[in-house]
Amino acid sequence: MRMRNSQRVPAAIAAFLLCFCLFLGLAAPTEAMAIGPIESTVLSKVTVTTSNEAVVYTNVSGITAAVTSSGCRVSGLTFYDASGAVATGTFRNEQYTLKISVEVYGGYVFSPDVYAYLNNKQVSIMVDPSMTTAVITTVIGPSLWAPTVYTQPTDMKVELGGKVTFLSSGAYYKKMTWEFVSPDGKETVNYADAKTKFSGLSMTEDGAEAISLIQVPAEMNGWKIRCAFEGAKTVYSKAAKITVTGIPAPEATPMPTPEPTPEPETDQEEILSEDFLPELPAEETAAEPEEEPAEEHEHSFEGWLFSETGHWQECSCGERSAEEAHRISWTVVKEATRNDGGKEEGMCEICGYRTERETEALSPEEPDAPAQFPVLPIILGVLLLLTVLIVVQQVREAKRRKRRRRRAANHRR
Repeated sequence: MRMRNSQRVPAAIAAFLLCFCLFLGLAAPTEAMAIGPIESTVLSKVTVTTSNEAVVYTNVSGITAAVTSSGCRVSGLTFYDASGAVATGTFRNEQYTLKISVEVYGGYVFSPDVYAYLNNKQVSIMVDPSMTTAVITTVIGPSLWAPTVYTQPTDMKVELGGKVTFLSSGAYYKKMTWEFVSPDGKETVNYADAKTKFSGLSMTEDGAEAISLIQVPAEMNGWKIRCAFEGAKTVYSKAAKITVTGIPAPEATPMPTPEPTPEPETDQEEILSEDFLPELPAEETAAEPEEEPAEEHEHSFEGWLFSETGHWQECSCGERSAEEAHRISWTVVKEATRNDGGKEEGMCEICGYRTERETEALSPEEPDAPAQFPVLPIILGVLLLLTVLIVVQQVREAKRRKRRRRRAANHRR
């Protein structure tokens, strides 16, 4: 039976919509499809940088990673110790396996022959059969650095029997302990023996960045306190002087008055006789005391202090080393786009000074990552609309056939 023109138009529209939806469904294998070219962009190189270097006695969780390649991002980072267990806490002096998971986005796929660089060093990369995820693997031996002192304790004054607090901080150490140095520098008293050495003194717990001395006695006047950071070697902070004020002056003890010595009786003529005149000694010049040569002090520069422009070291005597410029290692934490600039964080490889800087937006010639637009909901909506149109058309067609049959029956009568 031949279709009328009124029936052909809805059927043609339905066929067109069905073909269009099938085309979109084949072109969008996932729930989101990039607006732009349908062909995927092949990624043949992945460049990853870590925020910090792995150093013994630093936290494992303090290291993050970022990808500088377009169309790819980090999805996970895990350290494994020598036993194969996930590493937590702080790094020990042993080898670790680092695995960084990366994934593509925006229409990119990994090349089967993709190669990866971690901190400018080529490393192994294993690509998933889907070509959308990969795992970078490398073996890392944490560096063993000497402890670095960031905060030095400062000289303090305290009232007799009062309380005073000293602060010191550092990095790359296993433990820190406080100790006391005598005014002449010849005696050192550790934390455990201090309460016995200084009667009445009480202190907060050892091993913390802050220590408080309570009920400070007069015997501590002139003593110094410093912090020892134990790691690859022991590094000491600057020794801060303790000055105790309000010490009462000692009472003066009166000296006894000396009694005069009686002179012996002598005949006047004998005194005047030349034979009895004593010989006067020649005038002697008082010898000036010889000055003791000053002891030569050998500077010991330990720990790092820093400012925005550079870093230096200080000796316990207060002498400073020459200031040097920072050696900053930069890590991308936010990639730049054509609309917004990016952000980079930096850390000095010598003293640990941290800073950040903004990067400029990309030039028009450098494309942004393709925008993501959900297509599957639209496809489902069009299919639903197409189904409704077809059902409505079928209902209307059934009603027309019914009316035609009635008219034919009436005509036969």
